Amino acid sequence: MRKNPINGVFNLALFFYLLFSFAVQSNFEPETGARVPWDSVVDKNPLVGSVGVVLFFAVLLAGGAIIMEQFWNRFLTDVFKVRPIVFQEALSIILLLFLFTAN
Repeated sequence: MRKNPINGVFNLALFFYLLFSFAVQSNFEPETGARVPWDSVVDKNPLVGSVGVVLFFAVLLAGGAIIMEQFWNRFLTDVFKVRPIVFQEALSIILLLFLFTAN
């Protein structure tokens, strides 16, 4: 049985994930002083702002885990002869990477 290789669709999905990640990051970096662009949303409607933050990061985590799983199973299993992983394992890799890189 032939495994799915990394192809243009995978790379396009990764590109759009990176664009989304950049858009989220740009909304949460301070422009002036301690204010960030997302603060204007929170000022207008705190509930929408809070739910939006949770949704942004949930999408980033889930999307990152899906990409990690696909990359691992399509590329790393062939190159390093490691076993395939499932979504929950990919999510834990993403969470560990975040833990080690967070300031």
